[in-house]
Amino acid sequence: MYSQTRINRLEGRVAGSIAIFVLALALQLPADEPSDLAWQIRRLKNEVGSLQLLTRLDLSAAQKERLRPIAEKVAATVAAHERSVADLLPEALDAYTQYKSQAQKNLGVSKDVIERADDCYRTEIEMKVDLAKELKEMEPTVRAILTPAQLAFVESYSPQGGRGGRPGGPQGGRGPGRQDGGQAPPFGESNLAYFLLSPTTLRFVNPQANSSEQMPLDAPQTAALMGKVEDVKSDARMLNLINGLNLTADQMRQIMSLVQNAKRGRWSNGVAASLKAERDALLQARQDLLTRGGIAPETLDLLRRTATESDRGQFMGRRGAMADPENERLVSEVEKILTAEQRQVLSQFKPCVVPPEDHRDPVRAGQAETDSRMAGFLERMRRAPMDRVERTVGQLVADEEQKMGIRTAEQRQARINEILDVIQKARAMSETEFAMNRDRLAQQIKPSYAPPGRRAGDDPVGSAIRTYLLDERVIPFLKERLSGNP
Repeated sequence: MYSQTRINRLEGRVAGSIAIFVLALALQLPADEPSDLAWQIRRLKNEVGSLQLLTRLDLSAAQKERLRPIAEKVAATVAAHERSVADLLPEALDAYTQYKSQAQKNLGVSKDVIERADDCYRTEIEMKVDLAKELKEMEPTVRAILTPAQLAFVESYSPQGGRGGRPGGPQGGRGPGRQDGGQAPPFGESNLAYFLLSPTTLRFVNPQANSSEQMPLDAPQTAALMGKVEDVKSDARMLNLINGLNLTADQMRQIMSLVQNAKRGRWSNGVAASLKAERDALLQARQDLLTRGGIAPETLDLLRRTATESDRGQFMGRRGAMADPENERLVSEVEKILTAEQRQVLSQFKPCVVPPEDHRDPVRAGQAETDSRMAGFLERMRRAPMDRVERTVGQLVADEEQKMGIRTAEQRQARINEILDVIQKARAMSETEFAMNRDRLAQQIKPSYAPPGRRAGDDPVGSAIRTYLLDERVIPFLKERLSGNP
């Protein structure tokens, strides 16, 4: 469970924050804010992906009946988790806002403000870890209900792959392929946990059960509060980077000019309109799946059109500018403005609200760049038997050599030992310790070549520029700095 010391510190502040912040948001936040819409889209993509998988599994009536009690337990567990998250939101908003306020002044952040924001962040992590552990305990029950063909289909399911397929059908174990509107699970989370151990399963196996009941984080006031928290966290990350770069007045003026000129064309169609279109298409897809057992052709067409528009003209969760030829030119222009030392800071930047203690030096704006592929690999190896770990590491190193060239026997063994040492460290950690250190450990064993699928020219410097320095929200922060540094 969550650290009792941390909970005690938080409890005294939460009660006084709830009424103030919920009332303020109810009065001030308009409906359909971009961050709120992005949150709804993420939820809907998970629901659509789950419903598509459940539909294609061809569950028998007996299987649905056996799934019902476990689906009810999953829904209750997730609802309890979301109530805990909702209870934390007012305190988190206040803590992150104080951190942002001090970071904005660029005079350092006080220890008590860092500690309070860090408490909230770590509590968020512990809540996620505890939920994952509770759901993982239910996996064997679900596996026992499914046939081997259905299990193979679940594990190979990819909402972003090619089209069609059912268990035992023409595509057999190769999975259902492209499922328009869905999204893949995060690294380290199995398909079964992400798509089947979800409240959506209850709606599928028993449409009458809680069909109209809202999950805690979907309540309008709570969703608005969550969107506000995400916005403040995003601002804090941006400020961490700006502070670490130590931009000169001339550099700030040049960056502002580029962003202001790009902004007129980039957002001409409106971020909110694009997000609303995508959300509405996903809502219709969910309705089709629940009532028709599949997505209607006209809904599929709408999903494709809104997703394409979304890719061109919106930023999910306010992540910044999208990648297109004009934007890549702007990235190059910003790179020319920065010094070699500043580009080095960008190359090491990993967004975080409160940087780890060993990264709070102003020159180091964030955590080291991570590799999500290796993070997922570590997650799997923590739980695998050691004989399987050793075989898998050997295969991983062999695969690396196919891409980067053959090593000598000594070099090969050194690489194997390097990976095994990090895996042993990961296996010795508690769930919470690993969640906090996963990115750092993944960085230690990151391969020296770009993994397959990475865009040509996609580097951490360009990524940070696109995400933060070409985001229009950087303008007020730079204006404020310039007002005190003409």
